Amino acid sequence: MSDDGTVVDLRSAKVTHGAFFNADDPSEVLALNRSWKYLAVGDQFGRIALWDGAGGHKRLGILSSVSTSAGARSRGIDDAAAITFSPDGSTLAAASSDGAIQLWDVASHQLLGSALPTPGDPLLSLGFSPDGGTLYAAGTHVPLQRYEIGSPGVAADVCERAGTGLSRADWKTYLSGIPYRKTC
Repeated sequence: MSDDGTVVDLRSAKVTHGAFFNADDPSEVLALNRSWKYLAVGDQFGRIALWDGAGGHKRLGILSSVSTSAGARSRGIDDAAAITFSPDGSTLAAASSDGAIQLWDVASHQLLGSALPTPGDPLLSLGFSPDGGTLYAAGTHVPLQRYEIGSPGVAADVCERAGTGLSRADWKTYLSGIPYRKTC
């Protein structure tokens, strides 16, 4: 994609003209998932627009964020400084210049949990591990941060924070009908 919104599909050499974003605003960030199905465009106001990445110029929605992180402003991502898709394209991660990181489920456009804890300094780069289970973030004054976001990493994190798993009574209250098993 060029800075004027022109998209060139390198596989077919098809050129599509038009604006997915405001070409006059250098503060916007872009991410295209590997299958070219989705294009995400983040702007200086914290909006992240999800577009048909195949060049169809069809906006699929706006990903909204509400952050509960102490390091992030109450309205969520203040300005999109970096965005990236997971390798399978199912998750989008966005970082703001104030240090907030949020994740979305791409298919449903739903926010996945609250903001990830960060040092609070500007983040300028995001990347997923090849299996999508780890998110990496870095900035000018932020050394490489590692976030385990895959199921095993999340489960271990929850168990560490809780200090124990569900008791039999809690299991019966919240998961009745499912046979009890130790969670941590």
